[in-house]
Amino acid sequence: MKLLTLKTRSALAVVLGCMLGNGLAYAGHGSSGGGDAAEVEFEGIGQGIVSAMKEKDRNLGFDVDALKRAVEATQVNMLRHRIVRENVERDAVNFPTETRIDVNRNQWMTLDPSSKVRLAFHEYLGIAGIETNVYSVSSRITTVLNNTEIARIVTGAAPVLSYHCEIQKMELNDPRDYDGRNYRTCATTDLTTNAIDSNGNFLSGECDSMQLGLSRLKGLYGLEVEFRKWEKGTTLQNWTDLSHRETAVSAFSLDYYNSPANFTVYLEFPVATLLHPQKKVNYRAKCIRN
Repeated sequence: MKLLTLKTRSALAVVLGCMLGNGLAYAGHGSSGGGDAAEVEFEGIGQGIVSAMKEKDRNLGFDVDALKRAVEATQVNMLRHRIVRENVERDAVNFPTETRIDVNRNQWMTLDPSSKVRLAFHEYLGIAGIETNVYSVSSRITTVLNNTEIARIVTGAAPVLSYHCEIQKMELNDPRDYDGRNYRTCATTDLTTNAIDSNGNFLSGECDSMQLGLSRLKGLYGLEVEFRKWEKGTTLQNWTDLSHRETAVSAFSLDYYNSPANFTVYLEFPVATLLHPQKKVNYRAKCIRN
């Protein structure tokens, strides 16, 4: 079980962690499936470089088909330790006879898009026998591809996260009656990085104007899951109106590279009445990666 960073922007937002009352959202981990996200990204950048190069109607000074064969045949390994060759620490090394590229995973995650494209380009050129220790070809990539094309390659190779979520609700006239078995599902929805920054999914009806969304934090790979309660009367048609405000929100951050197989985020807020002055409503979003 991994504890995730929690942010609350309202005094009404209370997040319960695994019924321990510790004020933290939590996520449970399972098998990631589909290969290491960083390895998939590196390979995707290689494929993107090949596609972009093939669209150029001019002599690039090297065999693009040989590069394509190298990208298709090479095994990429993301390593969690330093990589040293000839007493020099490297971000990556290639082994042409073994058609293998080893990459320092931590270093890879810190590189900007342009540096990722240059590094992947150089290592695949090494596999193809076109370039060795001298960056004679890969250093010229920015003269062949502009910034927009480079950004498109990296964005297209970014790992896709997709979760199916159940939104569950429990009303408590007395907080002492809390029982995790009393939740009932009021809606289901999907979260995906393909629809990132789209303001999330607004859930009406029995879910009482709840919203579950996924947004991008500063940096290419930081994500935030946000679980909101909007004021009564907010509907799918008018929730973006400034007159309608959120009354409670909880959020936690995750990233593409270390995304959990499942997570649950909780939100609790008071709905006091004369008969039940301590009445509260508890929501939770239980999400499982597709």
